[in-house]
Amino acid sequence: MTGLNNSAISFRNLHFRYLETGPATLDDLTLEIPAGQVIAILGPNGAGKTTLLHLLLGYLKPEAGEILIKGNPIKSYHRSQMGKLVGLIPQKETHLLNFSVLDYVLLGRAPYLAPLQMPTRVDVEIAHQALVRLGISDLQDRPLPELSGGEQQIVLAARTLAQDPEVILMDEPTSHLDLSNQSTIIQVMSDLVSRGKTVVFTTHDPNIAATTADHILLMTRGQIHTFGETQQVLTEANLSAIYRTTIRVETIGGQLVVYMPKETA
Repeated sequence: MTGLNNSAISFRNLHFRYLETGPATLDDLTLEIPAGQVIAILGPNGAGKTTLLHLLLGYLKPEAGEILIKGNPIKSYHRSQMGKLVGLIPQKETHLLNFSVLDYVLLGRAPYLAPLQMPTRVDVEIAHQALVRLGISDLQDRPLPELSGGEQQIVLAARTLAQDPEVILMDEPTSHLDLSNQSTIIQVMSDLVSRGKTVVFTTHDPNIAATTADHILLMTRGQIHTFGETQQVLTEANLSAIYRTTIRVETIGGQLVVYMPKETA
């Protein structure tokens, strides 16, 4: 486990349940997330992957334990400070605003503005450059609701790039994307880490994790099954255990490939 001096995020004895008398969604979870790397969170439905992200964002409050960012409890940060530290790229926008793409991406600059302050020219340029980096600058004047689901997901990523937080959380970032846009998101992860950012993402696709992640967290039933470097964690034994089915892992062209054998698919 990585030491505190190199930790972007620390989870300490974290407990969480949605219902007071219900089962624990997270049960005594303790983990150090290393800074400046890509971390993939894998696990079956109900393992607690998205809950972990929402706790980190402050959307949910733990029943017990604490979460630290850069060594400080998240409750010690003001909202604007949290906006500069942590950003989320969700699977989709729950309530689509009738904004142009550029105006929507400008929402990412909110942590840097005073209440009711209009974005500056610098903010507009940062938002525009986020669109350029994702190859969608041609969409900047389009209304957000008119875009396809995949285009909207890339715009969500652009908003978080404009926000420029130190830790970027992604919830199933490639789930609705074609292969070209998946490649774009993977390249963005690499680019963010090269600039000192930390990327944490959930996924149901172990091959995306194998392609992108430096470390992998395998979760099951609200607990950590395994955490470590990708090559050591993505094994047939580990994956078969958490998914309760036969999983095969091979190395093809230097890349780990995960699949279910035909007789169990």
